[in-house]
Amino acid sequence: MTSLQEMHDQARRDSIPLMKDDGMEFLLAFIQQDLNIRDILECGTAVGYSAIRMAQIRWDMTVDTIEIDPVMAETAAANIREHGLSDRVHVYCTDAAEFRTDRIYDLIFVDAAKSQYKR
Repeated sequence: MTSLQEMHDQARRDSIPLMKDDGMEFLLAFIQQDLNIRDILECGTAVGYSAIRMAQIRWDMTVDTIEIDPVMAETAAANIREHGLSDRVHVYCTDAAEFRTDRIYDLIFVDAAKSQYKR
């Protein structure tokens, strides 16, 4: 199994946009402090690194993560399966602006194309 550190380092070498390390640690600490955060929507999956990290905080957490690039979405899904989290982390391959669900999330984390934030 590829370790999270190896996944992180390979993504950096391949110029795949990952959240900065200090930002990731801040986000994880924020989620850990609030026991009411259980269901997360992440916009911008990349390789699945942050979705895996968030889901590993507690056993009762689920993450729905959206990725527009089909190749990246499949890579993320494979990484999530490899870490045994397919039952709690779900990858949707679509444009986040077009994603529709009736689900209510406790946290929505936007880590997609920065130029699309306003949209």
